[in-house]
Amino acid sequence: MDETNTGSSEPARELQESTTQAEVGNKPKLESINHHIQNNQTNHDGRVETKREKYLIFSIIDETYGLPLSSVKEVIGLSPITKVPNVPEYFKGLINLRGQIISVIDLRAKLNLPKADYREKKTCIIILELDGFILGIIVDDVSAVAGFMSSQIQRNLDIQSKVSKEFVNGVAKTDNKKLTILLNPENVLNVDELKMLKTAQMAA
Repeated sequence: MDETNTGSSEPARELQESTTQAEVGNKPKLESINHHIQNNQTNHDGRVETKREKYLIFSIIDETYGLPLSSVKEVIGLSPITKVPNVPEYFKGLINLRGQIISVIDLRAKLNLPKADYREKKTCIIILELDGFILGIIVDDVSAVAGFMSSQIQRNLDIQSKVSKEFVNGVAKTDNKKLTILLNPENVLNVDELKMLKTAQMAA
């Protein structure tokens, strides 16, 4: 396996962790977003202030998307990725996150969107947990954590989007009339694909 940034042939388990320029440039924003994620994970006191559904908001090309905050563990800057042979194009490889080997996919490629170069101080990796499996997805930029009232979310819409309808849970409307496409992470990655990622990760 070759590391995308250095061409190293070391096994993934021997990858050394590094702090990238993306992490440095994005540090204040990522710290704020991760603080919201941690609060969401640890708030189990049963109090409900509003009936808001919380989402992590990010962008790809010129569209804004949201993922359920309950699926998100944290957000990191773009890290060195070790390639894995004989996998789909959207499966970019493996990263070493504090000693844990994690599979990473490019969400642009998975959604069949046009390719683009990664930007050092913008591109991020969202770390998700789906069915007990942890993986990372690469997105253009992460902007905020947002809560939407049920009245702001419309589902089963015949929307005009570059993304397949099967991946979409609904569309949220904000006060400035901007639309956020809410993705269903379980549909974006089906069970068979998760099994493939698990197999590649265990082989590393």
